[in-house]
Amino acid sequence: MKKFVLALFLLFISQSILAQRDNYLLDFKGESVVFSNNFFLRENEKDRVSDKIESPFLENKINIYGEVLEIRYFENFPQYIGFSGIDEFDSKINFKNINQLEFQIVKNNQIIVPWSLIASNEKKTEVFSPIKNLPTVKSTFYDLFKTKLKNGDVVKFYLRKKNSKEAVYYTFTKKYDDEVPFSAISFDNNSDISLENFINQLQNFRSKNLQKDLFTDLPSSYFSISNNHPTKVGENVKRILFFRHRKNVTSKNMLEYRLITNGKNGDGKWNLADDYIILKDFKKGNDYQLQVRYTGSKKYIVFNYFTDKYWYQDLWVQVLGISLLIVLILVSIYIIKIRNNKKKIEWQRLKMQSLSTQLNPHFVFNSLNSIQGLVNNGELEKTNIYLSDFAKLMRNIVDFGQKETITLGQDINALKNYISLENLRFPFIFEMIIDEKLDVDNLDVIPLLAQPILENAVKHGVSRLKENGKIKMKISKNEDNLVYEIEDNGNGFDYQKEFKGIGIKLTKEKINLFNQTSNLIKINLSFVKTEHGTKVILTYKNLLKYD
Repeated sequence: MKKFVLALFLLFISQSILAQRDNYLLDFKGESVVFSNNFFLRENEKDRVSDKIESPFLENKINIYGEVLEIRYFENFPQYIGFSGIDEFDSKINFKNINQLEFQIVKNNQIIVPWSLIASNEKKTEVFSPIKNLPTVKSTFYDLFKTKLKNGDVVKFYLRKKNSKEAVYYTFTKKYDDEVPFSAISFDNNSDISLENFINQLQNFRSKNLQKDLFTDLPSSYFSISNNHPTKVGENVKRILFFRHRKNVTSKNMLEYRLITNGKNGDGKWNLADDYIILKDFKKGNDYQLQVRYTGSKKYIVFNYFTDKYWYQDLWVQVLGISLLIVLILVSIYIIKIRNNKKKIEWQRLKMQSLSTQLNPHFVFNSLNSIQGLVNNGELEKTNIYLSDFAKLMRNIVDFGQKETITLGQDINALKNYISLENLRFPFIFEMIIDEKLDVDNLDVIPLLAQPILENAVKHGVSRLKENGKIKMKISKNEDNLVYEIEDNGNGFDYQKEFKGIGIKLTKEKINLFNQTSNLIKINLSFVKTEHGTKVILTYKNLLKYD
């Protein structure tokens, strides 16, 4: 019952506010011509409140919706009185001398008031009492014109300096705007009172207390714009909307309406109603659109409502859910990618280890033949040395095969061991130069990557030169790079063709596998034909940068 009393109180407030006189101002920096009515609206400019008037003067067309038009000239317009529109004169134009201002009024093409000085009218004083305990305002004004209007009446107001050829003029057209239903009152019922009793109480109250002409002239098409803003309603609320009576139309079956839920029109059927509509059975998490029109009309007014959404319908929840889903997808892709990369790296590592255990079978075959030859010749001392070096090399190959990298020092010793074996077979000169700046015990390299290159230098370079053959191996630092340079004084070879051999082929495969798994360090292999033979350059790029 308390909510019902509150609803009636709100009705009185709305009645009081809407019943206030509406004003349209023609301003001269304080002094003003005031047009009074219950509603003004510029033609085709519903959103404009103020306009600057400049010479040459243009006609100002304004629709009015009240029954009485009153025109007054204020020497001091009350600042607390509301207005729906204002026009200001350009500062270059002086209209402030009231003794030089004259006006004319034409109604329906007939001159009602001929050109007359404003100051010739009776001067009056009025005290305005604003709301909210603001101080009273005393104003002086001249009554210029007052008339009752019928639908279609046109009143023109002209203002000029005395005997001037130019004049500002306003055209006021009286209109009815009831193309769509107009509802200024709606009530919600959340109490235990029955819907039937609630309707009866409101109907009785409306018939006794609500002036029938209170909302008669308010333009419904204008207010229909403001009704588009969504209004929140409770799940169990019963909402009642009362509509203005259409002129010369009975309230019986005056309206047609339909309620669209979440944009779905259902069967699209229009329901009949009198001068009020009851909405109920709102469901949580839905958006509603009420469309109302006069019976048989095509134009309708729209009211939008919404209820509290389920937690999962909230925008932030949906955004968070979508974000989490995207994160999960990205993480899953990342994990799959990591796993695939791990598998790829593991496969490459195993293949690298497999390649590291492979020696040129020709070398093994030749080594065994050399051992056999030494035994047959009775060279037991050399045989023991050869067997010892061969055993060391085989052990290194087995040990290195379980590792991805070894220290530069271990690689150098293994390569020396290999060269000593080859040197027993071919009596050539071997020189190894190690850069003193290199920390051989703390630099990691691929095991025996240079061995096939040395083997190639022996086989294709110095094997036929015997004692005159010479192989020079230099390991040095070049900026951030570690460089192996292997040079022989042989006749050279077609290294493009020799790539088909197993030694260089294994070396290239190792390099390709390493480069695929390493982002920071890369290995490059190049061959140079020199004036005295062949030089092969093996470069670990950026290896020393992270040392």
